[in-house]
Amino acid sequence: MSFTRNLLETSKLDEFVSEIRLLARIIVLCKHIKEEDKMLGTVYVYEVAVKHKENQMVIEEMDPREQVDFFHRKNDNLIKVIRIRGGSSDVPESKSKVYEKYKKNLQLQNIHLHHEMEHYAKIAKLIAHKKIEAYISYIMSVKNSIPINHIGDIVSDAVNRALSEESITRLCFEAVIEESGNINSDPYICRSSSTVERLKKELVQRTLDSVSKYLGEDICKEMQRHIVSDIKSKYNIDVNPFTKLLEISGLILLQTVLTIIAAIINPFAGVIVGIVSAVGTFIITVNVNSEAWRRDVASEIYENVSKNKQNVIREVTSNIKERCKITIDQLDNIAEHLKVFRMRIDLSD
Repeated sequence: MSFTRNLLETSKLDEFVSEIRLLARIIVLCKHIKEEDKMLGTVYVYEVAVKHKENQMVIEEMDPREQVDFFHRKNDNLIKVIRIRGGSSDVPESKSKVYEKYKKNLQLQNIHLHHEMEHYAKIAKLIAHKKIEAYISYIMSVKNSIPINHIGDIVSDAVNRALSEESITRLCFEAVIEESGNINSDPYICRSSSTVERLKKELVQRTLDSVSKYLGEDICKEMQRHIVSDIKSKYNIDVNPFTKLLEISGLILLQTVLTIIAAIINPFAGVIVGIVSAVGTFIITVNVNSEAWRRDVASEIYENVSKNKQNVIREVTSNIKERCKITIDQLDNIAEHLKVFRMRIDLSD
């Protein structure tokens, strides 16, 4: 299992595909651009008219006031197009005249010429090309930011925090036994060893579940921090979608950790609870909601899981690293397919 699907959902893959498909039907041309309108692939047009005066072909600007803004506005998201109106009797000649007039700007800024009599297929291809190129860049930035070389340190630090005596004690205090509650509930006195054993078993299991969840969330948070930090430092793209990585990919990582922890630690739950069984049928009264009793239970849990801390680190690291490798390979594969698709878009028409 990998995180690829979740990462693609974060990157709004469905929206990206819909935008590409929509280009076959609709092209939006913008004459006036506001700062907030400069979305990737926005087509910014400047209109000129070709007219014949005294047997000569002349170029008139439809709105000369827009000239400075059009030629001086710089933004990689924009596709600038000089849209030519008139001169329909000889479209190539009209485009040639416009080219000569704006030659310097066209060469410096990669501005495109389009005559109103021409089909808009080339503009659609330009938009698709830019959107695909940006999406490939997005995928590669995510791929390159997956902290596979830091997984061992991330897991080790998280395990040391989650399996510390302080953390286990806190989670044991917070754990809610269905029958009695937790330390914030009223005292719950037990006099039967079988009752204490049953409630202790539930407390141990709930504490271990909380430890596993805490560990999984901590690993997710650290992986997210690494990814967002890396993207901020290396790429000029919006990092807001990545901040959702924890909640989107968290469930997968959490299930991974829960499964591994359960396999390694849960057998000790029986050992911890078994101590009570040997005491006898009746014991001294126990308040299972007291801090004193739960602190003793937490200490037993800590002592037992500490013996297997390195095993937990090794198994969790191996599992998550493998998932990261699969994710990286899949993202590479997706990027290559998109590159091939982009190359098939012929911009030479």
